[in-house]
Amino acid sequence: MRKSKNQINKEIIESHGFTVKKQKDGWDVHCYTPAGEDWWLFFRKLSDIKEYGYSYDPEEDFETLYEAGRHGLRGVPGQGELIKDQLWKQTILRQIATEIEDEEDEDD
Repeated sequence: MRKSKNQINKEIIESHGFTVKKQKDGWDVHCYTPAGEDWWLFFRKLSDIKEYGYSYDPEEDFETLYEAGRHGLRGVPGQGELIKDQLWKQTILRQIATEIEDEEDEDD
């Protein structure tokens, strides 16, 4: 029996250390980053992670978290560790996006 696209995408995402849970209106995707961020993503369609992965902006995410830390959010690491964490996110998201794209190309 052939696996569904959602099952294949879920397996790809989980192979990178994420948990993936189907919700009523979409998909929760979660992991802890190397700096310890409790990182949650939500996608209406699991395949939307591909576009997100290619468009993820680590500088924008850095600014958001850095400013939150400056305004009292506890647990935000220092600048050096924070930028490394955002670059890790970019790397892992692009790996996932590429693997999903490669899987789609095999189906063609």
